[in-house]
Amino acid sequence: DGNGQTLSVAETSNITNNTDGGLIDVTANSVVIQDLTIDAGDTIKYGVQFYNMTSGKLDGVTINGGRYSAVNVNASTVAMEDTVLNPGT
Repeated sequence: DGNGQTLSVAETSNITNNTDGGLIDVTANSVVIQDLTIDAGDTIKYGVQFYNMTSGKLDGVTINGGRYSAVNVNASTVAMEDTVLNPGT
C-alpha cells in the first residue's frame, strides 16, 4: 500500500538509458500495488513492468512517464482499477 505517497526517480540519478525494465518490476504472483503515484520520468523504460506472473493488480495508482510506456504487461495477467496512465509525462 502506497498510502498516497509518490515514488519517483531522483533528478540527480545517474540513470541515462535504462533498458532493463520498470521503476517497479513485478515477477511474483498476486502482487497488488495500490494508492500510489509513480513518477518514472523519461529515463526509465516503464513505470511498472509485470513479467511472467499471474494475478497482478494496480488499484488507485497513477503512473506518470516511462520512456516506452507507463505499464508493460509481459506474459502476465494484470487487472487495473481506478488507475491513471500518463505515459511520456
